[in-house]
Amino acid sequence: MILALSFINGINFFVRSKNRKTTISMTLDSDGNISMKKQPGIHYFRRLRVTPIRGIVSLLCAELILHATAGLSYKIITLIFIAALWLRLFLFNYIDYKNPNLSSLHRFHAAEHKSVAYINKYNKPPETIEEIAQMPSITKDCGKSTSVHNLAILSSIAFGCMFIPTVILKVIWALFSILYITYLWDTDKLNFIQKLSIMEPTETELKLAQIGIAEYWKMKEEADS
Repeated sequence: MILALSFINGINFFVRSKNRKTTISMTLDSDGNISMKKQPGIHYFRRLRVTPIRGIVSLLCAELILHATAGLSYKIITLIFIAALWLRLFLFNYIDYKNPNLSSLHRFHAAEHKSVAYINKYNKPPETIEEIAQMPSITKDCGKSTSVHNLAILSSIAFGCMFIPTVILKVIWALFSILYITYLWDTDKLNFIQKLSIMEPTETELKLAQIGIAEYWKMKEEADS
């Protein structure tokens, strides 16, 4: 699987092989110029987040949960906790999506997905940005969809532990939850949160992604040869 990560002004592509680990950092400066920097090793640059708003919301939610769960049974507390995790997932992604300062991040995110999708489908680098543009912006391998996958499994198993009477039935339910929810993820049924993290890329984001994925392909072939 190709590993890449978009950020506020570019995309990182990570070359991983038996003999090489390199980060290809593609960035766009304020003048619209695209630059490439290669660094040995895998360097994960976290996407920009609205940390003050997230911090305030997290504190308020924690305070509300503490007051709401005082004296309640463990089942009710578990339900509230799971609901809070889902609310946090939706709310924080919605806040980021509505932040105009993060619009370039969402466009780079879509361009990243499109370029990786092209390589995965055709097993060669794209020659034009039009070839990338026709690819889908949504992929099950995005961290957003895997977060939904993991939280859905956690929620389903927690519900089973609360309401299913015997241990053996709980184990069966847990196995069923893992298999069924993974099936939903694998068939692109858990991409709804991801839609809050992408916007249609412009030619600039597509061009940057094209250069980056082409260099990724070149370095990967050299490392594997």
